[in-house]
Parts: sequence; structure tokens; C-alpha cells
Amino acid sequence: MDPVVVIPTFFSGKRRTRRNSSVTGTYDHATDVDAQGELDRCLTSLEGVNDIGLIMVLVAAESGVEDRAEEKVQGVVNAHPDLNVMVIGRSELQMVRQRMEALGLPALSHEISLQGYGSVRNLGLLLANVLGFDAVVFMDDDEVVEDPDFLRAAMYGLGKRTKKGFPILAKTGFYLNQQGSYRSSWEDKWYDRFWKQASAFNVWIEQAMRAPRLSRSNHVCGGVLTLHKEVFKRIPFDAWIARGEDLDYMINLRLYGSDVWFDNRWVVRHLPPPTTSEGNRFRQDIFRWLYEYSKLEDSRALIDL
Repeated sequence: MDPVVVIPTFFSGKRRTRRNSSVTGTYDHATDVDAQGELDRCLTSLEGVNDIGLIMVLVAAESGVEDRAEEKVQGVVNAHPDLNVMVIGRSELQMVRQRMEALGLPALSHEISLQGYGSVRNLGLLLANVLGFDAVVFMDDDEVVEDPDFLRAAMYGLGKRTKKGFPILAKTGFYLNQQGSYRSSWEDKWYDRFWKQASAFNVWIEQAMRAPRLSRSNHVCGGVLTLHKEVFKRIPFDAWIARGEDLDYMINLRLYGSDVWFDNRWVVRHLPPPTTSEGNRFRQDIFRWLYEYSKLEDSRALIDL
């Protein structure tokens, strides 16, 4: 198979609370355009990956810093001449929209753009399809690849069928944290009476790590996610989800009769910077869960799902 590695990267101006900022245009770990960021470290790790092909870096930036963000990313990319990296910014997005208009296609300016987690990922999927790739391997810029056979692991089983005949068209792996553990290091707070996120995740992943290499997943890590062309040509990310677009994508797949598989041998090390605002995350989660609930309720009335 011929995979492309897609890395969305998000930039902001001076860090500040923006009361009027878009819910879908607020990001957990946006890089200050004047800060060093994590992309260089990520690309350095990819230099050691066997058979690495095209790497596509999608530059999402808040209004006013787009040009500076693109210049910054291009400078980082130029420091890695041995990698084949394509930088996708505003001008490339405009070319895509012009071509879609020439073909008489809907504008889809919200669904495919450089603002919002789902929309940015959709742009990566569209470009991967146009360029003829068989698979998309999503990474985040705050990750480090330590396995030279990272891409081989990503492609393991993809496009094949299980012994029971189920197609494997979407796969996720797992993160190691700074301590080298795959368990969540988040602590459930005393006020989280009804949603024990960290402990629930740890129960699930302990079971998944003891299962066969590939098993049906109830969790998705968007920074270690691979999609076969037969699924990303049919099913996009939801552009209206505030955050958690990777988990939401698993729901989209299930609505259309597919699934995500967990590979307990495919791994990256996740080294995120500190989250700047728990308030923003909480605000997004309110919109996220209300929207998700309504989405699932509405789907009950659609006979083709």
C-alpha cells in the first residue's frame, strides 16, 4: 500500500482568553506562533522511519497569524531536507476551492477548511484522495515515533478481512506518555461522579492490550489513526464537532456499518505541552456532548443508518 502521513498543526497569536472565539476553532494545544513548538521534534523522529513517503503538514492558524504560521512551518520543514514534506496553507486551500468550483462541486467551505478539527482532517482526506494514496496515517505534531517500522505497523491488516469476514478499513494504535505507560495519567476529580474518564479508559486498554493484536476498538487516538481509501472516500469527519473528532469518527463509521480496530502493537510517544485553559475545554465539551446526543437521536429516524 501507498500511505501518506498527514499532520495537522494549529497556531495561535499571543495566548489569551477569547470570549468570542469559535467553539470549533479553539484548540487544546495550539502553538504560539512566536514559540518553538513541537513540529521539528516530530519531523526529526520521522527521519528514522523506514520507507517514509510523502508527509503532508496542514497549517491551521487563527485569523491574523496565518502567514506567520505558514512561514514558521516552512522554516521547520526546510530544516529536514531528507523528508518529502508538503505544506498546506491558505493558498493551497484556495486552489482546492477553485478546482471544486470549476468542477461544479458544492463549496463545502465549512466542511473542508483550515479551521476546526474535523474540517482540517477532511482537507487532508480530500488531498490524499486527489493525489491517489491508498491510505492516510494521521499523526499529531506533539508526537515522537520511536519505531523504525512505524508505517509497516500502521499498514498491518489494513484492507484485509478478519477470520469472520469483517473488513479492516480503519485502525488506531495507542500513546505512550512521558513515563512510558499506555495508561491514562489523568486523575479523576472528586466532582466527576458520573464520568470516570481516566479509570474507564484504563480498564478498557488493559483488556485491549491482552487481546489479539487487532480487536474492535471503543477508543480512537487521532494522532495514531490510519484510514483505508475505501472508508475515507465515503465517510468524512464531522466538521461541527467541537473536539473529540476522532472518537466521533468512530461513531460515524458505525452509523455507516463499519468500525475502528485497535492495534496493540502500533504506538507513538505523546508529549503534549500543558493545556492552557481547562475552561475552554469545558466549554467545548458542553457543546460537544449536546451535539453528539442530538446527532445520535436524529440518526434513529434515518432508515439508511
